[in-house]
Order: sequence, then structure tokens, then C-alpha cells
Amino acid sequence: MSILGFIGSVGRRVAWVGTLCIAVGCGSASTATVSPASESRSPTTPSSPPGSPVSVGTVTLSDDGCALDAPSVLDAGPVGLAMVNEAAGRFDVHLYRLHDSHRYDEFAAHVAEEMRRAEAGEAPLGHPTFASLVAESSAGPGSEAELDVGVTSGTYAIGCILFTLSSDPLIWAVGPLEVR
Repeated sequence: MSILGFIGSVGRRVAWVGTLCIAVGCGSASTATVSPASESRSPTTPSSPPGSPVSVGTVTLSDDGCALDAPSVLDAGPVGLAMVNEAAGRFDVHLYRLHDSHRYDEFAAHVAEEMRRAEAGEAPLGHPTFASLVAESSAGPGSEAELDVGVTSGTYAIGCILFTLSSDPLIWAVGPLEVR
């Protein structure tokens, strides 16, 4: 289900919400780069056939939050993120590319305001106008999934969304992920 215009489990509209849980504020993140397949790779960068996604890390959701174990800087090209859902509800991941001249702090503030509005029963903000949704994926309770996407140069932010039957969706913003 798309976050854009989703309906919370108790019927309250929460509009958009999202990011993927990559890097700095969501867990530990190491710095590494993903090199083109024709170049030699460091021991931490897996080898992949040309054009296929390079696995760059794991996004893990629990009932208490979202964590990422991934590099904070990548080279442009196809990448894959494993999604691990340790929570009791459905886990949605949204990857956004921030428009030039916009910063991750804006995205984090937008997500925080969206969550505040949802908790207060106020109208949602909707998707941020300063970012483009690049990819999304879902994983059911206790399951795993893969998010494969081609990334271009820029700053990315990730939204982790937890849907449960007992409450409105919970949202965490994480990032930034720099792609060069």
C-alpha cells in the first residue's frame, strides 16, 4: 500500500510518510563506497555482475524504531538494501531523493511534524514537496524483503513506516545517504 493517502488502522488519514532507514540517526553506519563492477573492490564491498544491484546494507525495523547497517556514501548505480522486519506489523520503506539545495534536516523535520499531526488528529502534510519518491518496498511481520534501486548523484533520505492493527502508523526518518 502506498503511504500517499493511506488510511491508518483506526481510520485517521495520515497521508504520506516515508524514508528508508539509511545512515546517520537510525543506527550505526560505516563509510564505504560501491565501486563500478569493472574496478577492484575493498573487502567490505561485495562483487556483483555489471548492472546488477550491489548489496549495500540492511534496514531493520522493530516495534521501537528503525536501524540501518550500511555505508553513508555510495557511488551511483544499482544498489540493494535488505529489509528485516522484527516488528509485529507491516514494514514499509520509502527512499526519497532530496531536491538540490535541500537538506536532510528539512526531511527529518517534515516527518516529525507529520507524526505530531497524526498523533493530534490533525490534517496531514502529505509527501514533502522538496523530495522525490525513488523507491518503496514492504515486508510483512517477521519477514524479509529486498529493495533494489538505481541511485544517481544526490542526497537521499529514508522513511521507515510501521503499520499495526492496534495503532496508527509509526514513522521514522533516517539518513542522509550521499550518492556520488
